Amino acid sequence: MKWAGKLFIALVFLGTSLLSNIFAQTGSVLTFNEIMFYPSETNGEFVEIYNTSTTETVDLTNYKFKYYTSSNNNIVALSGGMLLGPGKFAVILQGNYDYTNGIYKTLIPADAIVLKISTNNFGSSGMANTTSRDVFLINASGQTIDTYTYSADNS
Repeated sequence: MKWAGKLFIALVFLGTSLLSNIFAQTGSVLTFNEIMFYPSETNGEFVEIYNTSTTETVDLTNYKFKYYTSSNNNIVALSGGMLLGPGKFAVILQGNYDYTNGIYKTLIPADAIVLKISTNNFGSSGMANTTSRDVFLINASGQTIDTYTYSADNS
């Protein structure tokens, strides 16, 4: 009976180790903060991310954003570079958003970095306004580091 108990403990440990590797978190300090899927301004959809760390700066070079079932969109710098400091925000705009003349330019804090996606729209023609959808933030290694499902009934 002694060996059966040891075998049981070994199997529990092995199972726990395998599950923790399968469902391992990336340990990312980045999180979605806001999803603007139904803007009043044309081409005004955006995604805001936040760096929850108090010490770590994150280099967003080669990061990607994925909307629902669309292909990954590269995230590129528009204003402020690609380094997101501790406790700071980044706004990711549609690729075809007119940042120079749009209303967000005066609403985005000066210490936030402004990014855009490499294509014109989130998804094939923008985010759904009446159906809930998933969004994904993907790091330079191709790992999904945050996911969020926005619900269409939110204001």
